[in-house]
Order: sequence, then structure tokens, then C-alpha cells
Amino acid sequence: MNTTPIRTLLGVALLLSLFAGDATGQTVKVGGLAYVDYFYRPGDDDRSSSWQNPKNGLWSSGRDATVNDALHGFTYRRLYLTTDAVLSERFKARFRLEANGTNAVGSKPAPFVKDLWVDWNYAGDHSARLGVMPPPAFQLSERVWGYRSLEKTILDLQGVNSSRDFGIRFDGPAPIGNGLIRYAAMLANGNGNWNNTDDKHKKGYARISIHPSEKLVFSAGADYERYLRQNSTSGLELFRSPPYREARASVFGGYEGDAARFGVEAFLHTLKVQWSRYTPAPRVFDDRPFEENESEYRNRYESSTRLSGISVFGSFKINPLVEFVGRLDLTKDDGDFGPSDYSDRVLNETFVLAGVAFSPGKHVRIIPNLWWFSSDLQEGDEREFSGKGKNRMGRVTIKASF
Repeated sequence: MNTTPIRTLLGVALLLSLFAGDATGQTVKVGGLAYVDYFYRPGDDDRSSSWQNPKNGLWSSGRDATVNDALHGFTYRRLYLTTDAVLSERFKARFRLEANGTNAVGSKPAPFVKDLWVDWNYAGDHSARLGVMPPPAFQLSERVWGYRSLEKTILDLQGVNSSRDFGIRFDGPAPIGNGLIRYAAMLANGNGNWNNTDDKHKKGYARISIHPSEKLVFSAGADYERYLRQNSTSGLELFRSPPYREARASVFGGYEGDAARFGVEAFLHTLKVQWSRYTPAPRVFDDRPFEENESEYRNRYESSTRLSGISVFGSFKINPLVEFVGRLDLTKDDGDFGPSDYSDRVLNETFVLAGVAFSPGKHVRIIPNLWWFSSDLQEGDEREFSGKGKNRMGRVTIKASF
């Protein structure tokens, strides 16, 4: 990986933090954030279960011959370096680098651009933002949850929405409700890749939120995209994907009090193949026309996903230094994966997390926590329920910021 561009951008950010200030009428602030773990995974008697590597998160799963062996160690999950700049009365910007365990090269962190945007407060409380940024999908629930250091919120964890997208976003109060109702809308590259510029189709996001008080928030959101998966050619074989239609709807309700916080979030996510809009490649698979092997081709792409889930979470502060936190996620996938789907599929999931957070200092939080994850698995193209998997892990998570 060529790290020269990243080092250059980082150098520019640091120089701005040193020299920008009253002389230019701007303010620049540099900050950092880290999530570091010591984890312990006990031996598991279920040899058929797949173990999710705690360094890579719940979704990096795979068969593990040593699943019955205990495992422990130290790891980092997130390292952030953020530069926030106030450019003028109406403009502000952010540049953030992230390194995490999943993108490490060998054992070394490999930083990448997480945020890069400019925000224009063009009228009253209305703003427009351009660049790489969080879409209006799960920001509100993540704020109420307050423990991103322990785990992503359900939409992010399940891969329903990416945490970042590249596009333009508009936020502000709705024309009715005297500020009680707010809107957020975004047009972006989508397809789970904020740099997906090679597809003419883009993704649209929308969210309406209601704020009865400073402590209460309710929201409903949705997004939609249509895209083509990348074509590939191998010898005489040409694979041209049919178009896919992907949509998500979600609702959220949350409360943020001085001593307690809790929230409920539910979603429905669908992914379907649009054969009615498909134009076949001249040749596919071999030198035969598409019409002669249409059945084989449809088997390759005939799949759909209908994923639904609900997350309930909360925390309670017994004193300024100690807070209890807990969460329960339930998800279900009843999609049709097609007769030629040879990968393992997770049909149902249960995820439980509980911990106690200690705050010995303003910028440090130490969180002993336990999580438990179980799933119903469908192996290969078997249509019937084929097994269960369960994982358990204990961690001590440290969140540090400056």
C-alpha cells in the first residue's frame, strides 16, 4: 500500500492545526480516539459452530478447527485521528483518518480516509454537506446508544447500511412543527462503497425525526438503490450481472436522561434481482448464447434477501463514575438464496451484550463486558435448518480520546 498520500494529508492537517487560528479567522482542532481490547474466548463444546474473530467483528466468520480451544489476547478495533476546522461563520470541515484491525497490513495499522467533508450552513439551521460522511441511517440511534466502543448499532453491524458514503446531504428543520420535526436527505454513490463511481445508479437516503424534548427522539428512515455488480471476463466466459434493487426502512425511538438512556430500533431490508430489466451478454459461461444456458445463468444470480431485526439497548448510571450497559439484538433472514448458493447462510441471530463502564478520567473509559452470539445456520444449498452456532467472549475494552 502506498502510504505517501495519507502521510501528505496528515502532514497538512497537522500544519493547519499549528498555524491556523486568529490570524486567519479560522479555528482548527485535532483529536484522537482509540478502542483497545483484551479479550478471552472460552472453549466451546459445539464443534459445528463458527467462530467470529473478535479482531474482525461479528461478521468475519469461518470454520475453525480449533473452535474448542480457549483463546485470549490484546487487539485494537479502532484508531481515529480527526481534524475539525471552522472555516468561517457558515462553513466547517472535517478530515478523519481511521485504522482498524480488519484493514491492517500484516500486524501494522493501515490508515484510510474515514471522513472528508465540507459543511455549508446556507440559511438559518439548514445545511448542505458534500464529501465522504455518515449517511442519515443510524446516527441518532448510535448517539443514544453511546457505546460504539463496544459494538456497532444493528444497521451497521448487519451490513444493512455502510457507516460512510460519498455524496451530498441536506439537513434542517421541517417547515412545520416549529423545529419539532427535522429532515435529512442524501444522494450518494451507495452500493456499500462510497467510492463507487463506475455505476451510473446512485443511492438515495431520507429520514424524518421528531424531537418532543431534548431527551426524547423518534425517527423513521429509508433508503433505496439500484445497481449492477461488476462484470468480469475469463477466456470466453463473460459474466454480466442483472440489476439489483436494494431498499431499507427503519424506525427508532430513544431517550437520553441524566442517569439513564435507552432505545429501540427496528428495520426491514430487502435485496432482489430485477430480471425484467436484464439485457443478457452476447455470450455467457462459454461460447453458447445466453438462451441456451439461461437456466444455469439464472441459478447463479437468482437470490433475494429479506432481512429484519430489532435492537433494544439501555444504560443506567449509578454514580458519575460507574454505568451499567446492556443490549439485545434479534435478526431474521427469510430470503430466497437460490438453488446454486454454496455459501453458509445465517438464518436467525441473537446477540446479547452486557458490561459495566468505569470512568476514571474525563477522556478514559474502562469497560469490562461480555457478549454472546448465537445463530441458526444453513449450509450450502440445503433448504432445511442445518445447525446452530454459538460464540461467547469476555473483554475489557478501553476507550481513550484526546
